[in-house]
Amino acid sequence: MIYISDRGNNEIRMLSPVLAPPAIDHAQSVSACGAFPAAAAPGAWIEIYGSNLAVDARPWAATDFSGTSAPTSLDGTIVTIGGQNAVLSYINPGQVNAQVPPGMASGSQALAVRTTAGTTATYSMTINATEPGLCQGLAVNGKSYLVAVVNNTLTYILPSSTNASGIAFRPARPGEVISFFGNGFGSVTPSAVPDQLVNQMNMLSNSFQVQIGGATATVDYAGLALQAIGLYQFNVVVPNIPDGDAVPVTFSLGGAAGTQTLYTAVHQ
Repeated sequence: MIYISDRGNNEIRMLSPVLAPPAIDHAQSVSACGAFPAAAAPGAWIEIYGSNLAVDARPWAATDFSGTSAPTSLDGTIVTIGGQNAVLSYINPGQVNAQVPPGMASGSQALAVRTTAGTTATYSMTINATEPGLCQGLAVNGKSYLVAVVNNTLTYILPSSTNASGIAFRPARPGEVISFFGNGFGSVTPSAVPDQLVNQMNMLSNSFQVQIGGATATVDYAGLALQAIGLYQFNVVVPNIPDGDAVPVTFSLGGAAGTQTLYTAVHQ
């Protein structure tokens, strides 16, 4: 059996049917930035792995939005967390990216994936007020590098010797502003509207500090990224530190040290 999908924009796609009920691989359900098995924060994005989770593979599209509201169903796949439908940004038969509903109460919450073929067994997921993680990108010489860009451009911050094609990159310079991103950093003021693209500047409710090469950096902005959902952005001034191709980046949130050490590159 083949499903035909007409999205109202002259796009006809052949969809492979789900032949069996979906199933979640509990061991691989992790936060989208950083690895926090079975735990996430309200508003955070999670990656759910398993089998038969969707009939096709695709990210959300503009046509999936209802007005300005993000989709909670993509081609028949629906995720519920604590009984609430979650926003979905990506599906494929083995993976679904979903947002924990903002305002979700802390504690154990039931997660399930539903398709036209059935519903998974529920997966008990721990919700904490924060589960912060910074987004990591390429690994260079065995070290994981922060996803960071220069002055909100598409120039990524990596060592000059990095073997990467198709992207612009260079080391950061002391004194310039770099932007990097994260997930699960908790509430902001003013609050974002659930299911809506963020359209106003905001700030984290908890204090945020970042250290680059052991030096505390000036934070110009720490809050949800504009024109995104659930993605945190940090604009930080690179401190005056010695040159290095593998400069450690660490952070603290609300006075508690983050669990990650990622790397960046800094050269005069």
